[in-house]
Amino acid sequence: MPALLLHPAEPGWRPDGPGQLRDCLRRIGLIGEPAPGGGPDYLAGPRFLQQVVFLGCSPRLRLAPDPAAPGAPYCHVRLPPVAGGAARDGLVEIEGVYPHEAVPADSLLAALAALSSCDWAWSYR
Repeated sequence: MPALLLHPAEPGWRPDGPGQLRDCLRRIGLIGEPAPGGGPDYLAGPRFLQQVVFLGCSPRLRLAPDPAAPGAPYCHVRLPPVAGGAARDGLVEIEGVYPHEAVPADSLLAALAALSSCDWAWSYR
């Protein structure tokens, strides 16, 4: 699935605790509840569209699973897996975003920088 990828510019940075990154993203409204099926995926939060800036005049976005179309892609956020009480890395994947369709808002990058004390970069998959 295509994705907008956010990662710390300092390669060795990892969240201090298993919920640190999740709590930051929830506080700024990027993520909401865990996605159906559990795991490291979260539904779009109440400020998702303010934290991820979609380019173009009228993007068609699905921000939640469609019960009428199980398995259809939708935008959601995947956080790094936690093993042994610590996150493996700081990679944040915003899935369902095609290359050059959206960019992270300055407020999202600023919140991540405040959390990690380093800049964050972004790319696409």
